[in-house]
Amino acid sequence: MRFRSKMMLFGLVCLTIISLVLIASRLQATHLVRTTGQAYQEGLQLSLVMDEMRQAQVSFQRQVQEWKNTMLRGHDLTLQRKYWTGFEAREAEMQQGLQRLQQQLNTLKMPETAAQAQQLIQDHRLLGQKYRAAMQPYLGQPMTHTIIKDIDEAVRGIDRATSAGMDDLVVAMQQQVRQQFDQQAILVKSQANRQQAIVFAVTLGMTLLLLIGLVWVMRGLLQALGADPEDAVAATARIAKGDLTESLQATSPHSLIGALEMMQLRLRNIYLAIDAAADNLKSKAHQLPKYQEQMPLTDELDKLDVAINRIKIKRSEGV
Repeated sequence: MRFRSKMMLFGLVCLTIISLVLIASRLQATHLVRTTGQAYQEGLQLSLVMDEMRQAQVSFQRQVQEWKNTMLRGHDLTLQRKYWTGFEAREAEMQQGLQRLQQQLNTLKMPETAAQAQQLIQDHRLLGQKYRAAMQPYLGQPMTHTIIKDIDEAVRGIDRATSAGMDDLVVAMQQQVRQQFDQQAILVKSQANRQQAIVFAVTLGMTLLLLIGLVWVMRGLLQALGADPEDAVAATARIAKGDLTESLQATSPHSLIGALEMMQLRLRNIYLAIDAAADNLKSKAHQLPKYQEQMPLTDELDKLDVAINRIKIKRSEGV
């Protein structure tokens, strides 16, 4: 393969490797962003679940407060209807909130916590039934101390199961949220480390390929030159000046140095042939008659000597 073709191939390989590294980096970055985005979305949903749970707690506190207001201010029938209506509204709000909470927990694949939420829904529904059973006989009539005492004895302590269930659910959700966040953090970190390792491995592999390609090109260049580029330039410059004294010591006849060595050898042979012919002409010139016949030829032979002496084939010769 010609040197130009090798350089073009090497350049093409370099561009391909750089493109592959850039594409791999882009894909890995996109995957990491996607993983981080998923973790963010799950974290956001977990935060919404906690908000839903806190809203359910507030609704339950308001429901209990509305129940107390119904008894304490129930002597006024207008206030009684107002607070009882508020009690039922808060009860409905909590039921809806707990149902939404259970759906979100199922969506987040938290079955154990979702089962606790389902149990809390049942306990709260049963609590409402008991509250109604205790209050229903007295609705529409002013609340007296005796009625309040009877109602209080009927419902005393019945909200403990619901209250304890809410506390347990909050603790379980907090643990689940913390665990989910820890898992997501570990996942994102693992993904980032794995992607960094992949990018490093790809970059290292591509770099090795580039080095192999560079060695291949340099080896081909050195084989074509037969020596270091500086030595080839120096040898060419010496021969251009007529210095044929240095041995080039070519290792391959198919290299530039090998061709220069062959040229140098042939130039030496041509020099020796010309020098021998010049000596022969000189000896014959001395046999010619003196003066007019000999002088022009002698002048030309002197010029030939000057030209021949510009070529050096021995180290001891001057320029």
